[in-house]
Amino acid sequence: MERNSTPLRKQINVATWNVRGMSDGKVEMVEKEMAINDIKVLGISESWWLGQGRFTSDEGNTIIFSGKESGRKRRGVGFIIEKATAKCVLGYHMIKERIMTVRLQGHPMNISIIQVYAPTADAPEKEITDFYEMVQDVVGSIPKKDFLMIFCDWNAKIGKTMEKSEFIIKYGLSIRNERGDRLEEFCVANSLIIGNTWFEHHPRRLWTWMSPGDRARNQIDYTIVKKRWRTSLQNVKTRPGADCGSDHQLLVAKLRLRLKAKKCDSAPTRYDVESIPSQFTLGVKNKFELLLRNDEAEQTPNEMWEDMKETVDNAAKNHIPKKRKRKQPWISNQTFDIADGRKRAKAKRNRGEWTRLNKAVTSSVKEDKRKHIEGKKETH
Repeated sequence: MERNSTPLRKQINVATWNVRGMSDGKVEMVEKEMAINDIKVLGISESWWLGQGRFTSDEGNTIIFSGKESGRKRRGVGFIIEKATAKCVLGYHMIKERIMTVRLQGHPMNISIIQVYAPTADAPEKEITDFYEMVQDVVGSIPKKDFLMIFCDWNAKIGKTMEKSEFIIKYGLSIRNERGDRLEEFCVANSLIIGNTWFEHHPRRLWTWMSPGDRARNQIDYTIVKKRWRTSLQNVKTRPGADCGSDHQLLVAKLRLRLKAKKCDSAPTRYDVESIPSQFTLGVKNKFELLLRNDEAEQTPNEMWEDMKETVDNAAKNHIPKKRKRKQPWISNQTFDIADGRKRAKAKRNRGEWTRLNKAVTSSVKEDKRKHIEGKKETH
């Protein structure tokens, strides 16, 4: 049975965040911030996950990631897509640990989002050149009619400029560096605008990264869109109140676009195969014996297969319980309370207290995971 393509909403929030590693418990805390800020698609940098994959979180959100094949857990990019919005996903492309894409069905155009994590300032020139060539190839592969967005931790300072430009307006932050010049050249060559610079905000809504010891606050994470779709970008600013234990700020963009769910067949029923009762086995066995006693010569292989499939389906519906869609959360309320305290310390700019509570969150998450694993062992 098909579902009609249904508009989800006219304005949506999308965002990017350098999370500084998706350690145990980080996914749940990031998802909590997504819900608070009504974010439908979140691009993440520095996931630190190895390999490539896709899975559904306990909250029902879709998570797609692309990381290093092996070695030290660093770099990595990905997307967390809110449960309802995941129905709009047309496809995704896991490219490298520094770049991947996702494409959403929308109206009046589809939306292609590229998530990027650029080399740091101390990277060799060849690595930076290879990175730009890779991003250029990906930008060139996006369908021309798509609404193109690039979420990025570009590790470049575009700065505040008073010069008139079609691509960068004066509402940047700090002083531009050489990497910022190179980023502007890339944007001009591809008719892209840097959304952060188009909206006037207090500096606390502009800086995206804080240096160790809070010695400096810079703007190095950006939301970039095609110039032709500039009017669909309603706002771009950070959410200082959001916290996941990272030194980067959550950067949120508001779009005036409409997402549409794909036409698709109804989802298959998922059964709890760990709880198969004897009645199911007996029912299938009896039905199969009856089928075998019939004159098989009168049935084609396809007809026999349909009979067998119907037998198993009916027995499953009658005897096997359906699988629960939601898992019980394994992170305790105590851990979330500590994390909320860490958010308050961040809001008060109490760096010492934030650091102490950040360590406390890590310890509490480890204890929650230990109890969760022990509990699963006892149930088996």
